[in-house]
Amino acid sequence: DLRHHHGLPVRRIDQPLQEIGCHPYVVVQEQHVLAAAIQASVALAVVLLVVGGVVFAVYVRTQNRQISEELQTLASTADDANDPPPDMELALRDTDGEISTSDGGEPGIPLLQGPTGFTDIHADGRHFRALVMDRIEGRVVAMTDLAPYHAGRNRLLIALAAAELAGILASIAVVTLFTKRSVRPLAQALALQRRFVADASHELRTPLTVMKGES
Repeated sequence: DLRHHHGLPVRRIDQPLQEIGCHPYVVVQEQHVLAAAIQASVALAVVLLVVGGVVFAVYVRTQNRQISEELQTLASTADDANDPPPDMELALRDTDGEISTSDGGEPGIPLLQGPTGFTDIHADGRHFRALVMDRIEGRVVAMTDLAPYHAGRNRLLIALAAAELAGILASIAVVTLFTKRSVRPLAQALALQRRFVADASHELRTPLTVMKGES
């Protein structure tokens, strides 16, 4: 590692840098990098959680409005209980008290004796939203199976969770990358400073040793 200049050993200028990650200040800076990455990921997680909550709430509200509109349309226009739209059922009672239902409309029969309006019922492992409406022709119970709507909500939740996880991981990677790049020049400067001090100490120590020997 040494070469001689005027009889004195001099450390080569192109000597490789020492390990730069061991300096205490660099270690502290790297800890700050980790803390910044954690803070950024937490902040982004909160933002994504709020945005995801708003998106999910709007989606559920839109679904409920759609369900209500479809039930009202079916209940007000149904002439008989045959062939309701997909995932929907009917139960009717005419003015003579005769009851008719669609193939899966039996759960709506008890509602023919209850109050009008919207209600939820569970039957045969299925969850229905029902609308009971009185018409001149009699009472109508329109029902829709909520399983497709619940499946859509679950898909949205999975997509939001995946987006939040991807956003958090991306934020950690970006913050860590840019912060480490900003710390690297400082670490290199500290390593050069240590090498300079070591070289200067060595070169000063050698003449002093010679002078003491001559005295």
